[in-house]
Amino acid sequence: MMKLIVYILIPLLSFAGTVAVCLALTGNLSAAGINKILRTEPPAEQAPAAPAQEVDPYLQALQRREEELKKREASVQAQEAQVKKAKADLEQLRTDVEQIQKKIGEVLKADDVDQTKRVTDVALSLSKMKPTNAAKLVDAWDVKEAAKVLRLVKDKERGKILDSMTPEKAGAVLLELQSGNAKPPAATP
Repeated sequence: MMKLIVYILIPLLSFAGTVAVCLALTGNLSAAGINKILRTEPPAEQAPAAPAQEVDPYLQALQRREEELKKREASVQAQEAQVKKAKADLEQLRTDVEQIQKKIGEVLKADDVDQTKRVTDVALSLSKMKPTNAAKLVDAWDVKEAAKVLRLVKDKERGKILDSMTPEKAGAVLLELQSGNAKPPAATP
């Protein structure tokens, strides 16, 4: 029986010694450290607190730094909100501009169709007139406009009108017709 007690007691004492050495090495071999490990109530005495002189400057610096970070975070959030608002405003402006461009395109297209019809009507009227009368009218026009209208007149009538015009004006109109700058308006759909 004695052997049994020795076999049980030696490992227990070895374990207790190992724990004591570990506590001594870590600095916890005190009443507070042992109570902390055993999770018992600390003794009535508390460990002396660090001097107020050493803690306060660090604590104050940490608090100031924390306040600065909060201010920066608030500033960043305000700037992010401004950026989001600016993006939304920009997107709204982009949509408005696209709508305005679409309306302008529709108006220009309608105006172009109307202009084409008017030029075609003038060309038809010129082709029905006597060449000398038509030549007198066209002689007073701008060269580009005259070429634009005469391009829509049939070749035979155009030749008669040009033949009745002054040679200088007829030559200028022919050059404009040849250069292709006076393109006829697009055909109406």
